[in-house]
Amino acid sequence: MRFKIAFSTNIDIYKNNLDHYLSINYGGNIATITPLSEMQNLYNIQYGSASADISRAGRIVSDLSDITSFSELKKMLRNIDKDLYLLQQDWSAKIRKPFMRWLLNSIIVAGIVSVLTVFMTSVAAYPFSRMRFVGREQGLYFLLIIQMFPGVMFMIAIYGILKFMGDSFGVLGLDTITGLIFAYMGGVAYNMWLFKGYYDTIPDSLEESAMIDGATRFQTFWRIVIPLSLPVIAVVLILTFMNTFNEFVIARIILQSESNYTYAVGLQTFSTGPYETEWGLFTAASLLGAVPMVILFLSMQKWIIGGLTQGSVKG
Repeated sequence: MRFKIAFSTNIDIYKNNLDHYLSINYGGNIATITPLSEMQNLYNIQYGSASADISRAGRIVSDLSDITSFSELKKMLRNIDKDLYLLQQDWSAKIRKPFMRWLLNSIIVAGIVSVLTVFMTSVAAYPFSRMRFVGREQGLYFLLIIQMFPGVMFMIAIYGILKFMGDSFGVLGLDTITGLIFAYMGGVAYNMWLFKGYYDTIPDSLEESAMIDGATRFQTFWRIVIPLSLPVIAVVLILTFMNTFNEFVIARIILQSESNYTYAVGLQTFSTGPYETEWGLFTAASLLGAVPMVILFLSMQKWIIGGLTQGSVKG
């Protein structure tokens, strides 16, 4: 009797506070639902492990469905086996992960890195395309050489810088989103080449005409070159966002707290430890993580072909 009262009480608490439980667990927050845990503990104390009993019953039903020769009975047994499996999945306690928070962290990091990269490379590539100065050619080759080495090779130096900044000033430290953004800002050389190649396809006469009418060099860049460079801006934005969003090694080195994980680092936890057999969750999380990139690509696809092809032609 005491067991039934306690069980019924927890069911009532769960039903009355269901909206509250859903609200506090929305957006990647992790909270323990006490009534569910209490009901599971009460059952295990009273009757033993429910999961073991369900598994044993499922094996018996599965064996019976294999040896019976009646099709209707075989179908009924298989449906029972399916229901037992679903019941076991619902009953078994799951280790919960803040997946939505990981996804949001990746969107924030990739979005900021993409915007900063476009801003920096669009401005930095303009002098290499339009101006002639000492060291211009050497600077372009230097950028090309830098691009030959992956960013992971500089991780010892970046790790030391982030540790020093975090310990001394409390900004851009290890295990922070800002520190990860700082580490990702090193791969701008390739994008500068893309911008420089695209700027070369824009006729100089457009800017010369504007300067004759009294425009400054910055005004011609902002009002003429940038509007005409929307295709290459879209290309750099998409490529940078995708590369940053899916990057794993640098993020795994810098981030230690589970709440600060990005999508790629968090996704790796679904295939190790408690989730080593949960490939269904791994696949579902992978598909959900592809949604932001698909949306970004579809929203800018009309510019991406022109940006890639025209930026590769020497003017």
